[in-house]
Amino acid sequence: MVVYIVIPAYNEEQRISALLKKVTRYTKNVVVVDDGSTDETFKNAKSCGVTVLLHKINLGKGGALKTGCDYALLQ
Repeated sequence: MVVYIVIPAYNEEQRISALLKKVTRYTKNVVVVDDGSTDETFKNAKSCGVTVLLHKINLGKGGALKTGCDYALLQ
């Protein structure tokens, strides 16, 4: 069984790297969905070596979770 962790993120540039350092101790199957952030969330998450998906506009937490889960199901 493969487990994925899906993390929706919106303007989390200050906190995303620290969170991902902790989470990746448990699994490398981490998907961050940058939900239309206007800061460096995408870049900071990408630098942690996890999969990062990008919404060009904010679709909300539910939309970001759906995108991340859909991605995980296709892997």
